Amino acid sequence: MYLKKSTIVRHTVMLLVIPLTLMSTGYALFSQNLSINTNANNPSYSAPENMRLTYTKTITASGSNWLYTIDATVQNISSTHSVSAWQAQFSLPTDFASVTCTSATCSQSNYVNTANNTGSNGNISPNSSVTFSFTFISAQPNYVFTSLSVSGTIAPIYQTISGLTVNAVAGAQTKSKNTYTWPYTITVTNNSSQDLAGWEMLIPWSSTESVSSMPTTVNYVVTSTQLQITSTQPINMGATFQFVANLSSTNSGWVMSGYSILGDTY
Repeated sequence: MYLKKSTIVRHTVMLLVIPLTLMSTGYALFSQNLSINTNANNPSYSAPENMRLTYTKTITASGSNWLYTIDATVQNISSTHSVSAWQAQFSLPTDFASVTCTSATCSQSNYVNTANNTGSNGNISPNSSVTFSFTFISAQPNYVFTSLSVSGTIAPIYQTISGLTVNAVAGAQTKSKNTYTWPYTITVTNNSSQDLAGWEMLIPWSSTESVSSMPTTVNYVVTSTQLQITSTQPINMGATFQFVANLSSTNSGWVMSGYSILGDTY
């Protein structure tokens, strides 16, 4: 008589958040791939911190194959920063088939299942989590994931940081028709007591000013009253970050003044 067999395995993965520049202003993508030591008796994960991926693997006989059900939890362990989007990736066996996902948008490529948040579960508040699940079929009776990854889009929290300063020096003025332009060399210095995840510079602005050019190393947004320049690249304790912005005005006597800077901590 054939007996139905089911196996349940639980694993927890800790992930380090490392900021990378995103196209959208004021956000950073935090991602760290995981590796598994398949030579060990039990899977051995690298274990940094700040985002956590926990999953339960249930293996059930399905005819001559095996049905794998993965119930996963993506946790935001940060006590200060929210996550606005997330992605988790699981390796798949070479003979995988019939992948289905619940509470995630999934796609498969190169034997990897990529799960992205849906429109309703992308936001994860500090110290909170969301869940999703997926299933697949394989002839392998006990497939072990050979790689995993998780990432999140983290909204920075800018605040006054003692020791974080900014200085702007104007270069030679040029004129084109009725517009005057200055190359401003802007230097951000972190003399605080901590490494920073990013910064935001606020410059008073009006309808007579405009941005002629800005380097790709920073992002900027113009409002009717303010020019906001941001960077999600980390700036370590004692380090400086310098760039040149070409700023213009119809007023030949315009001078950048009254600017300030805020920092984002990890």
